[in-house]
Amino acid sequence: MRLPFLSVLVAFVCFSSAALADTIHVHQNGPAFAPTTVMVQVGDTVVWHYHSGYHTVTESVTAAPSDGRAFDGIINWSNTTFSVTFDAALIAAHPRVNNRYGYYCIPHLNQGMIGTVVVDVPVALPFCYGDGADGTDCPCLNNSVAGSGEGCLNSQGHGATLVASGSTTFAADDLVLHIDQARPDQPAMILQGESAISIPFKDGKLCMGNPTERMEVVFLDVNGAGSSAQSIITNGAVPGPGSTRYYQVWYRDPQLDICGTRSNLTNALTVDWI
Repeated sequence: MRLPFLSVLVAFVCFSSAALADTIHVHQNGPAFAPTTVMVQVGDTVVWHYHSGYHTVTESVTAAPSDGRAFDGIINWSNTTFSVTFDAALIAAHPRVNNRYGYYCIPHLNQGMIGTVVVDVPVALPFCYGDGADGTDCPCLNNSVAGSGEGCLNSQGHGATLVASGSTTFAADDLVLHIDQARPDQPAMILQGESAISIPFKDGKLCMGNPTERMEVVFLDVNGAGSSAQSIITNGAVPGPGSTRYYQVWYRDPQLDICGTRSNLTNALTVDWI
C-alpha cells in the first residue's frame, strides 16, 4: 500500500554502505592452502597462487548439491593463479549456510588440502537517529541523547530503536526487523522506502521516502518490543539482488504525548539486498 503523505517534495540525503573491494591472497604451500580460512567482504576477490605440483580449487557442494559449484579452477605451471570475486551475483546464485564456501584440491583431498572462504554479509546499516546529528532536529526538539542510537524521544523519555537479524541475502529471505523501546501494548507499522530522507514527521523523523510501502503491523509487547513475522522481501516487493531499501517503524504513542501528534518513529536501517 502506498503512503499518500509522502507525495511532498523532499531533499535527498545519500547514504552508501558499499566498501572498497579488496583482494585477498591464498597460496598453495605443498599439499595445503595458506591461509586455510579467509574472511572477505561482499565484492572482494580471492586469488589463489600456484607454487608447485598440480592442484584444483574446487568448491564443495555437499551443503547444497542441487545448485552446482560456486567455483572450480586449476592452478599449475601454466595457470599460476585462479581468482573468484565474491560479489552479490555469486552469493545469490550459490547461497551457502552462514555464507561459508568450503573448497578442496581434488588430487590432494586425502592429504587434507582444504580451505574455506567466509563472506561477511552485513545485515543492515542504521542511520537517521533522533539526536540531530544528521542536521535534522526532532519536531519539538525532543532529540534523543547523542550516540544512543535511538529515534526521537517518546512519552517514556527515550527513543525507540530498530535493528535487524538474519541476512540480506535475497535467496535466503531470512531478514527479521526488531523494534524496542517503543510504547508498550501499541500497534506499530513497518515501512519500506526506496530513498533515504530526514524530515520531521509526527513526533519523530521520517527517514525513508518515495516510493514507499506499508509492510506489516506489529503489536508491541509490555516492553514496547516486537519483531517482524512476515517476509520482508514479499511484503516490500523487493525485485531482487542489487536492490537497496530503507526500513523504519512508525508506532502509536498516545499517552503523555510529547509533541501532540500521538505517534513516533524509530531510527532507520539501510539494507543492500545481495
